[in-house]
Amino acid sequence: MKRPKEWYLERGDGYEMFTMPEFLAWHVAHRVEHERQRHVGDDVINGLRVLTQFLFLDCGGQPGRPLLYETRVLEGTIGELACRRYCSRAQAIAGHAEFVSQVRRGELDAARRGGGA
Repeated sequence: MKRPKEWYLERGDGYEMFTMPEFLAWHVAHRVEHERQRHVGDDVINGLRVLTQFLFLDCGGQPGRPLLYETRVLEGTIGELACRRYCSRAQAIAGHAEFVSQVRRGELDAARRGGGA
């Protein structure tokens, strides 16, 4: 039998696991806090959007180290140019800053022109 996916909420420097029904009940009761937790960083530079969010769901981590954060670099007509996932908010903040720096330096321009990242 397939194990149900766990959903996560930030708690201090860590996270807490929930089943989907528990998570949905929390979300309905705490919608504003849910959106606050989700947002890590969002910058638009030279036509590219660098967006970092808390995902609430493990997106491929190893047991005991869920990947709960994601930074994506998006361009309107092309879509996603880059993506990286993280285990902690601190890693996500650092990763967001790294992508912002890369965009400011023009390091993702090859991907915008179709030449790969």
